[in-house]
Amino acid sequence: MALLATSLVSLGCASGDGGGDGDGDGDGDGDGDGDIGATGGGAGDGDGDGDGDGDGDTSSPPSVCDDAVSAPASAQVANAESADPNWDIYTSTPADGGTITLPESGSIDDPPAFVADGADGTDQAIAYAGAGWFSYGAGINYNLEGCKDLTAYTGVKFYAKGWTKTTGDDQLPATAMDNRLSFRVITAGAHGMIDMDGVNVGGDCIPSSGKCYMPPQINIELPGDPETMDAGEWTLYEIKFTDLVVPAGANPGSAFSGTNAMLLGWHSEPGNFEIYIDEVEFY
Repeated sequence: MALLATSLVSLGCASGDGGGDGDGDGDGDGDGDGDIGATGGGAGDGDGDGDGDGDGDTSSPPSVCDDAVSAPASAQVANAESADPNWDIYTSTPADGGTITLPESGSIDDPPAFVADGADGTDQAIAYAGAGWFSYGAGINYNLEGCKDLTAYTGVKFYAKGWTKTTGDDQLPATAMDNRLSFRVITAGAHGMIDMDGVNVGGDCIPSSGKCYMPPQINIELPGDPETMDAGEWTLYEIKFTDLVVPAGANPGSAFSGTNAMLLGWHSEPGNFEIYIDEVEFY
């Protein structure tokens, strides 16, 4: 299932504005500058269902999650102690002249780097760094391998450290702030459809609608110093699902339902960044 995350990167970058302080779009590939108070939504026509009761057709369109939801094998999502093909990195706008410095290959075709000195006494952590991404930044996704039933959990916790820094007056979005990192739960409704030999291996959103890649999200503040490029100390973040906000203009159905999570994401809007992630768990 690593294909899902890899394909999403390609589509997200093509569509994307990236970012996130709470109402940005994308799972690292959508746009966003917004504020945490924005919400998305949809409307019905209320015409009635023809049976005289006037309550309208409340049925939902088919979803890739229909009859295809499974519980995670355990509360632990991922760490960096061994190779894991479900990690992917991306840049929202690969043509705007930015560079990737971690992994050292400088390619989004590779997974993020594995570096020493992990969080909470572990040996390794996930790392991703780059510079010069003027248009909506870059990020990391973790593929949950299908639609996950997370109703038994309150949220997601993980360790992170690092920094982000805007690249100047022409940084997009213009509201980007230093040291902000957007954490996202990429739902089926926010995930673009990906056609592979006539089979949809993506999510529910039609990419041409312009409403994809705007998943439920929230900003966290990293502990590092962007001026000295010091990553700071490992910090534990605990994000409740109820704290996630859907950006304005998102595809209807993008909200987290409890059973429609497909990926987790960490997105940096600013163009210079150094991000470390470790010990990701549901709680």
